[in-house]
Amino acid sequence: MKSRATCILLIEVFWALGTVFEVLLAILVMPSLGWRWLLLLSTLPLLLFSLLAHWLPESARYDVLTGNRDAALATLRRVASENGAPMPLGTLVATRQVSRRGAWPQSLGR
Repeated sequence: MKSRATCILLIEVFWALGTVFEVLLAILVMPSLGWRWLLLLSTLPLLLFSLLAHWLPESARYDVLTGNRDAALATLRRVASENGAPMPLGTLVATRQVSRRGAWPQSLGR
């Protein structure tokens, strides 16, 4: 919670930098190569993220809800270690279980 404002600010800064990057790319690419090359070059950051997203950890909450408590504990231990903080006391409890991935919760109804 201490760094929430910083994280929000960084998101906004990277959003602005991405916009500036796209405008500069358009200025450089459009006159000589055209819009198709601009589109191709604009997708490169997304491709890079797609390749690197494999290493992003799943959230501990999602792991608990899907019944994977060991993975949730491993994620919490890693976060505590990176933050230099001890693991909080207590046990992981799921208030509900997710039976299918991508399914709407029953509480939302139809």
